Amino acid sequence: MITKKELLDAAEKGKLAIGTRSVLREIKRGKITAVLHAENCPAESLTNIKQMATISNVNLESFKGNSRALGEALGKPFNIVLVGIRK
Repeated sequence: MITKKELLDAAEKGKLAIGTRSVLREIKRGKITAVLHAENCPAESLTNIKQMATISNVNLESFKGNSRALGEALGKPFNIVLVGIRK
């Protein structure tokens, strides 16, 4: 399970991939260890991420909140639906 401390540490070190396109690209490159999605993540994006995560052995977890709460948890002034933690 991804803790809030791990997320904040990754954000401080610049090891986050934010957004569907960025997360998918980094999973394909093998540079993502875990993916966190908001509860209101679109079904199509979530399906694509689940497929890529299972193929690449990437941990996929759900954030207990919507995209606005995920953005606030990361200290960003915008909504975040998907975030990946880089190696």
